[in-house]
Amino acid sequence: MAHGFLIMFNGPRLAFLKPGPSLLAICERIANLYLVEHAPIERDVIYTESLPLRDGGVALFKAGINIFYPSAHRTRNHDRRIPGGLMISVNSPGHWANSLVKRGLSGSLTEAIDRVMETAVRSIGNGGIGHDAMSSCSWHNREDDPRALERRRRLPKLPRYVPDDYSQRVYGALYHTDVLVPTEVTLDGTIDPDVSACEHWLHLILDYISEAECAPGHVNYALFHGHPIPEEAMFHNPWPPRRAVNAPLADY
Repeated sequence: MAHGFLIMFNGPRLAFLKPGPSLLAICERIANLYLVEHAPIERDVIYTESLPLRDGGVALFKAGINIFYPSAHRTRNHDRRIPGGLMISVNSPGHWANSLVKRGLSGSLTEAIDRVMETAVRSIGNGGIGHDAMSSCSWHNREDDPRALERRRRLPKLPRYVPDDYSQRVYGALYHTDVLVPTEVTLDGTIDPDVSACEHWLHLILDYISEAECAPGHVNYALFHGHPIPEEAMFHNPWPPRRAVNAPLADY
């Protein structure tokens, strides 16, 4: 019933490899080894994996894919650091929510999705952990949205770095958090960067964490309501990649 998994490539050379062209090339190489259906992968593109869930029939849920590495520490990719080598992380919050309901760990999909939202809200703005002087590479946008008030009341008390008027639609970061191999932040080894001088991505969506059902062509399709598929096709990955653009989604 796992909703994601980690694939670790460890070793001394990977553990001490600095940001730069060699690191970027290795990130591309391991991405090609994993995402064989999309190889050769492109930089600055959002790829998604598919995770099957059996609940009567079989349904596929979209899962995000990211790469973590040690030398991200104290750079503008600080939130993607991990010791020991390079790691591919695959995660599907919608698969998690539906499996919580199936296992009786949440009373309803609404309750499970609230739990997912709480986890997401706590992770945004909390990426600086691990170095006292390093701020997070992501932050909460602030918005007075009456539609979000009911959910805020249902959620438990959140940490102090989450403002009371946090947006449940979009958040900001120093890179597109859904991109598999981001070029600039992987090349840039600047320690404790000047955040004000960095590119800011202000339109990263959070409102996909929802019970709303979307049409197959929508960017949020199969995130929280699975895509039905025959048993023999449960390991198929039908989701096309899309290029990251630092602007509101035009077709959203």
